[in-house]
Amino acid sequence: MQTVLLAAGESTRFFPLNLKHKCLVKIAGEPLIVHTVRAVKRAGITDIVVVTGKTPDFQEVLGNGKKYGVKIRYVVQEEPTGAGNALLLASKFLTGDFFLVNSNHVEFDELKRAIDIKRKTNINPILLIAKEPSQRKFGALKVDRDRVISISEKPKNTSGFSNLRIVGVYFLNQEFVKTLKKVPQEHYSLEHALDKYAKEKKLFLAITNHEILSLKYPWDLLNIKNYILNKQKKSISRKARIAASAQIDGNVVIEEGAQILENAVIKGPCYIGRNVFIGSNTLIRDESDIEEGSVIGAYMEVKNSLICNNSKTHSGFIGDS
Repeated sequence: MQTVLLAAGESTRFFPLNLKHKCLVKIAGEPLIVHTVRAVKRAGITDIVVVTGKTPDFQEVLGNGKKYGVKIRYVVQEEPTGAGNALLLASKFLTGDFFLVNSNHVEFDELKRAIDIKRKTNINPILLIAKEPSQRKFGALKVDRDRVISISEKPKNTSGFSNLRIVGVYFLNQEFVKTLKKVPQEHYSLEHALDKYAKEKKLFLAITNHEILSLKYPWDLLNIKNYILNKQKKSISRKARIAASAQIDGNVVIEEGAQILENAVIKGPCYIGRNVFIGSNTLIRDESDIEEGSVIGAYMEVKNSLICNNSKTHSGFIGDS
């Protein structure tokens, strides 16, 4: 089994954090795509194809995958022409059935379970589906029990469509790749090919009740951060310097080189990165992530926030940011 991770595109909706690809933002000390690769490995898949843009950043971060116990190969999509084109580029490495996954799905191993249940009695392509009250923002479906009848990308008229949406996790086969090659290549060619396949052959759905971690806008990072922090195990480096009067409660990770001064309070789940400085009388709480080299000044309170690398704050309050 193989997985194709989609990591190209310009992340335009991610402004002003889109100077680099959104899946290179660090959470809990690692780029987001690393968390996704780990999720793919937890799902039992070790052969991964990553579709990237022209930037070499992903190759520099992931390498050949050996560090993470997987094999990674890369395909470069020169222009952001959609997931269909990305899959066609990756198809040269695909030898059988495979998963197609948006690279922000750090919860892939949990999402995959719904598809695995369906795969036990089915060899056809399967879309992972979630309930959605508003179809105008997502790909909309017409279904007949567990089969997809047709697909429309962000329809203006939602009459006749189900209250379901495509999540961004697909189980596909080589027959679908042949169908994809037959449709006109444009931004929504993947959706058009799925629609064509549903009408000509059999396309099934698997419904998940799992929380879906989307990543379109900067604030979506908060939900992903919370998911990752709640999965981490408590760890305090012996090379961190923590004042005797500091208070560390709950599931907290503190990396080496971190310095936590007198009367600081950290209430987990929280992450304190390498060489972070936490000043006196600070309060870090409620799923806050302080990334490497950041400074949290004295008398500062941080709640449910992602403080990116080498940021500096003074006294005050930062929440849900």
